[in-house]
Amino acid sequence: MEKPQKSPAPQSECRVCKEPIRTGAQRCTHCGTFQNWRRYLTFSATVLSLLVALVSVLTVGIPIVMNALIQKHAHVDVSLLERPQRHEFMLAVSNSGEAPVMLRRAWMIGVQEGKDWQYPLNPVDKDDWPIILQENNYKVLHLRVTPLRYRPDVEATEKKHGCKLEFLLYHLDGRKDVLPFSCGKFNL
Repeated sequence: MEKPQKSPAPQSECRVCKEPIRTGAQRCTHCGTFQNWRRYLTFSATVLSLLVALVSVLTVGIPIVMNALIQKHAHVDVSLLERPQRHEFMLAVSNSGEAPVMLRRAWMIGVQEGKDWQYPLNPVDKDDWPIILQENNYKVLHLRVTPLRYRPDVEATEKKHGCKLEFLLYHLDGRKDVLPFSCGKFNL
């Protein structure tokens, strides 16, 4: 019995080296170039892996660099909640900014007989000072006016005082600010 002869496979030319290759082959057996759509990509596997690594590093690195370049600021507001006693203030201090801030000191500036008097404000709870306000956060402060020893006897007169409170703020970037807050008229 005779074996049927195989007909030779149809052949075509390589697109680069023009050597005969099997029709439909994806790669030339002579020069190794791709014959399909990948022939347009001249990247080697090394270049392609380096590109993938670069994209993955940039995905992580760009947000870190952007956060370092964009300055974030604190935005501190003060609201008077109540005056529980004559020499005390209950204040709500809020930070609606994007950076934390530290409140280091507070004082009250009162006007008495045409002169400005500065009175330190100290927390009733001694553990409250200094205060670090995180971004988008608030704290309720209970502060007491500390009378100064060298001032004239203001308490006996019971006059109405114009006053403002000031807070010393330290920002993370090293800046110092004084935050004023008007507390209106009150009896000291």
